[in-house]
Order: sequence, then structure tokens, then C-alpha cells
Amino acid sequence: MLKYIFFFSWFTQLLCVTTTWMDSFFSFFLSNFVTKKRETIANTSKKNHSL
Repeated sequence: MLKYIFFFSWFTQLLCVTTTWMDSFFSFFLSNFVTKKRETIANTSKKNHSL
């Protein structure tokens, strides 16, 4: 029984760490992606204004 409790606690901890890591990774990736998109949009609008 103790083995199962230990395994469960370890699994929950691992899941928590993985979720946190994934969350930080996705937020980092998304912020970079959005910034790139905004830069592209800004450059495109600048080009359109210069025409």
C-alpha cells in the first residue's frame, strides 16, 4: 500500500513539474511568435504607407 502512495505522490509531482514546464515553454513560444507576427505586420504596413 505504501508503495502505491509513494508512486502516486511521485507521479503527481512529475505531472506538476511537466505542466509547469510546458506552460512556461508555451508562454515563451507564444510571446515570441506574437512578437514576430507584430513585427511582420508593422513592416508590411510601413511598406504599404511608403507606396
